[in-house]
Formats: sequence, structure tokens, C-alpha cells
Amino acid sequence: MISIQSAKYESRFAVVLLMVLVAIGPACQGDTIITPFSDRDAHFTLFGFISTADTQRVRVIPVRTQLDREMEPVPLDVTVTTTGKSSGLVEEWGELRPLLSSGERGVMFDDSTFGHVFQAIFTPVIGETYVLEVAGRDGRSSSASVSIPVVEAPVISDVWERNDSLFQSVTWPGVDQPPFDIEMVYRLGSSLFFPEIQLPAIPVDYNGKGFPTPGGWQVDIDLQSDVAFVRQFVADNFSDYSPLPSVEDVDTYELVSMDVRMRIIVMDSLSQQFSGDVSIAALSQPGAFSNVENGFGFLAAVGTNSRLWELPPDPEIRERIGFTR
Repeated sequence: MISIQSAKYESRFAVVLLMVLVAIGPACQGDTIITPFSDRDAHFTLFGFISTADTQRVRVIPVRTQLDREMEPVPLDVTVTTTGKSSGLVEEWGELRPLLSSGERGVMFDDSTFGHVFQAIFTPVIGETYVLEVAGRDGRSSSASVSIPVVEAPVISDVWERNDSLFQSVTWPGVDQPPFDIEMVYRLGSSLFFPEIQLPAIPVDYNGKGFPTPGGWQVDIDLQSDVAFVRQFVADNFSDYSPLPSVEDVDTYELVSMDVRMRIIVMDSLSQQFSGDVSIAALSQPGAFSNVENGFGFLAAVGTNSRLWELPPDPEIRERIGFTR
């Protein structure tokens, strides 16, 4: 069984779509056949996003005259392409058709229904606008246009102090709305006592943090709080990294900092509305909140950037933060 919701940020779109399905679900019960699309010039429903990753995926659903569920693979004879508006480059997408345990080929979702998922291997150009088109052999087509958000390199401040705690600020120019996701990663070095041991990179979730400033979206990193979390994480999993079963004192064992990294994920301006208050009643209407021409659904764009840096080498600062060196 295959689920296409593998990326962290995909799950939030799935939550919104689930809310819509729950809202329209009661109307599908009983003997009534709903035909909301019969008088509309709509051919395909698209759900997915184009990101700065090297693999893109989108789900394509043919518009029918009644609501039903695909309980077995049904061929979909379409061509899916993306075209860069500035470059004119065309990428053709291929359908994912893995071999299932039943002997059929297709994509099975977590609810045991089947669907059509198309994939393309390419890395979009930041700032470029792409038109994704689904065209049937009979001339029917649906399309959507998205622009990859530009995320500029951040500005890193010096370490500063507030209420006896040490902070460092990261400001992302041009970002004036809450990012879709923010993550800090602390990469640790080997211990003096066990130089052969490579400790892991420990992520710290900063999602939902930060605030807009004239210079961009600013995130204040609470270094001491983060390192206390990292220390506890390493201590709780110490047997995975060391011949010793545990540490004697979580606050004093040797912990070496190599570097830190912040990664930010930004959605295009239309997709940012997903992060606000969502009206289920409004979204459950056919065609609501859709950027698909001659169709339904939603195609989003994702921009991302990351910055790697080393903490100040001053031993006193590192010790106050919680590192031994």
C-alpha cells in the first residue's frame, strides 16, 4: 500500500481536504445521487504542489457526473506537463503505477481506494512561474499556474542576552507572512572520551515562531533552551551512541557543537490562506478555493532555503549555552 503523504508539509493539505470531505459526506448518504458538476466546464481535479525538491507529484481525478469512490484501478488516458513561462521548457510527467499485492498496477491510498498520481523529476527554478496542464486524448484539459516563492538568504545576528538567557536572531528578507515550517538543527561533534562516536543532528521545531519586521521574518533562537532539549534527547538515547548505558548528569556530560542550521519553508501567497481560519462550509462548495482552470482542486508552490553557521567560538559563551566546547 502506498501513501503519497510522505513529506511533512503535505499532511496539512490533507487535513484541510479531510475537513472538506467530512463536511460534504452527510450529503452523500442515502439514495440521493449528487451531480454538482454536470453543468460545469470542468474536466479534471488536481491536488498537489511544486516545490524546490527534485521530485514533484500531483494527483489527477477525472470529473464525473456523480460522486463515487474508485475501488479498483481504472486507466486514465491523459498527458501531464509543466511549462516554464520564462524558459519555455516543458517537462512531461509520468504516472506512478507500482505493482500491488493484488497483481494490479496503480496507487492505493490509506482508505483502500485507488487514484492517479503523476510524477516528474526536475528541480524548479526559484521565482519561475509554471503552468501544469492535464490534457485528455479527447481534447479536454485542465490547468493551473503557480510561481515558486523566492526565499533570500537570511541575516544572522550576534549572540545577545535577555533575562539571563542567550539568543541569536535569524531574519529572512522578503518574508512577511508566517512561514509554513521552520526547523533548527544542531549538529554535534564527537566526544573527547569516545572520539569514534558520531552523535546525530538533533532537530528543534520552531514552527509557528517568529514575527514580521521591516527587514523580514525574524526568528529569535533561544540557544540555552534548545541545547537543554538537545542534552536531554542525547541522554535519553545515549546507549545508541555510546558504549556506556547512560550519562551520570544530563547537565554536565561533554557535548560538542559543530554547527547549527535553520531551514524555512514558505508557501506561495494563495496557499498561505490554508494556514488561517478555514470555513468548511465555503470549501465544500464545488470550485471553492481552486486555482485550476476548467477543473477543480488546488496546486500550490513551495519555496525553501536554509542557512548553516557556527556558534561563536568564545568558550564562555559556549559554556553558558550548554556546550562544553
